[in-house]
Amino acid sequence: MTAKEKPAPHAGDAELRSRERDERKNKFLEQLFKGQSVVAACRAIGADRRTPYRWREFDLRFKALWDAATAHGDPIEREAVRRAIMGTRKPIFRGGEKVAEVVEHSDTLLMFLLKARDPARYGTATQKAKKDDTPDDNLKGARDALLSKFAALDQRD
Repeated sequence: MTAKEKPAPHAGDAELRSRERDERKNKFLEQLFKGQSVVAACRAIGADRRTPYRWREFDLRFKALWDAATAHGDPIEREAVRRAIMGTRKPIFRGGEKVAEVVEHSDTLLMFLLKARDPARYGTATQKAKKDDTPDDNLKGARDALLSKFAALDQRD
């Protein structure tokens, strides 16, 4: 087949390559979340070591997930971040056979991670109030109560 006879690339080919690349990115990130090194994660997906660094440069979501995967030294916390952000694969069965798979993210884990990271912003109203209170604010109520008691005592005299 000559160059002239070669069929034109199909639009679906680019979509397929993009989907395959996304799957490789996710597998790479899963390896990082499991505590693997970049080299080991590259080996797991059969990629050159430079490939994920190129992905990281042009894909902000990938960069954020990479940072999240490597920011936490505790494997339990790392797993919580992975489940909250990347999700877990859940099979769907119909008639006893697996027909599909969905990715479920844990909103609850994400909520707890946000509260732990910044309780003043994502915590309860009590936690927010504690951050917003200054020492003077905390004492103001007590000072006002004492002043009103003293005023009541003065009026009795």
